Amino acid sequence: MTVSRTLVAALGAAIVNVGLFALGGVAGATWATSSPVAPSPGLVALATFVPMGIVGAIARALTASRPRLLRVVPVAGLVFGVAGAPVPFLASSDLPTSLLLASMHVVAGLAWFLALRRDAVR
Repeated sequence: MTVSRTLVAALGAAIVNVGLFALGGVAGATWATSSPVAPSPGLVALATFVPMGIVGAIARALTASRPRLLRVVPVAGLVFGVAGAPVPFLASSDLPTSLLLASMHVVAGLAWFLALRRDAVR
């Protein structure tokens, strides 16, 4: 598991998610949520990149001493991203907002999986 692959996945996911945020304006998303902080492109980028970077560092440390975890880490990230996708539907009654926020969770999980799946087959 390489740090650079994890960071590239985090950056790629952040870019795609900011693109989804921009698409939301066209799709009629209000971005109204129960969160006290309104979504913005910067927040979307940070909320994607920072957690993936932190979890990547933790995963790197864990897999250095336990190489068998390399088989679990890619799938765990994908499952975590997909499992988080329903949460936006609880935070917003606006369907376009909920769908786009849910998509952002899936993008992060998928980016994680695609970046690290090579390590799982070693």
